[in-house]
Amino acid sequence: MKPSQSKTLPARTEKGSALEKMKALVAKFARELPEYKDKNYSEARVRQHYIDPFWEILGWDMRSDEVVPEENPDDSRQERADYAFWIPAPIRVRKFFVEAKKPAVRVEANPDMAYQVRKYGWNGSLPVCVATDFEEFAVYDCTKEPHPNDLAKAFCKKYLGYTEYATEAGFSFLWDTFGKASVVAGSLEDFAQKHTDIRIAISVDKAFLASLEDWRKYLATSIALKNRQLEAQEVSIAV
Repeated sequence: MKPSQSKTLPARTEKGSALEKMKALVAKFARELPEYKDKNYSEARVRQHYIDPFWEILGWDMRSDEVVPEENPDDSRQERADYAFWIPAPIRVRKFFVEAKKPAVRVEANPDMAYQVRKYGWNGSLPVCVATDFEEFAVYDCTKEPHPNDLAKAFCKKYLGYTEYATEAGFSFLWDTFGKASVVAGSLEDFAQKHTDIRIAISVDKAFLASLEDWRKYLATSIALKNRQLEAQEVSIAV
């Protein structure tokens, strides 16, 4: 066996084993689909039975500080993303959010859900984030400031139905983009470069500073018009 082959075999074996586990999880989901579709099937159950195992198959430890549940994207107390995925070492870095949904929610076509998950990513300065109820898996561009009237599909950069998770192509996408080892290696940055116009993206900090500048100009003009006796420096101090 050539040295180069020996280095790649463990990774291939790990991916192959993970694919078999994903096939088993998808088969279980298909068998239990009628129960899943029941209106009383909760988000908590789908997280426990399907979403958590899904990410574990991709190499994430759901019980460690790699995955933080109910995290504030911008350190506020108002909104919390269901999962925040972090690279713990050598420098702890948050990489993406996942918003979990109960089965009654149609992920791909839901503008409120798309706005919510994109807002998490935008506020957290992350290029992409995910929404899933396990039946559907959607990846959203978070490099543009979200607005409530945005169309859901306009910023959805990748969509998979659950049957695709266990196909060679579908699983390769999941493993190569959201698998822990791939994320550590920079897969999300690569995805953003290919699928978002990250070159013209503006950060939330820059957007806020731009808004401050607009407000400053508005206040200065209003004060100057109502108090024409003020000097420029006095207007500036008032602002």
